[in-house]
Amino acid sequence: MMEQQNIVLNEAVAPGLEPFVASFFEDRKKEFSQLKLFIQDSNFEGALKVAHNWKGYCEPYGFGRLGVLAAQLEKAIAQNETKSITTLLFSMDEYFAHRKMSVV
Repeated sequence: MMEQQNIVLNEAVAPGLEPFVASFFEDRKKEFSQLKLFIQDSNFEGALKVAHNWKGYCEPYGFGRLGVLAAQLEKAIAQNETKSITTLLFSMDEYFAHRKMSVV
């Protein structure tokens, strides 16, 4: 089961990455569609790869919450926690739906 944690999230963009934030976000949205297909098709190796990558590189682009969700998803997949996987995919979907792009 997922653990509730008090985590300070970094949604600030690292200096120099500002010009790339919008395309980074759009690329992650496209990958999210692939991630959902991986889960649906029980391709957990593919899903783990996406989650692991996101865990590592979302924060510098200002998507700390997405990186945290990805880390939790990676763990849930590795432990075959179906309910947690479903919950995390829903949380990611909500993140993409409501995340506002505020980089100038």
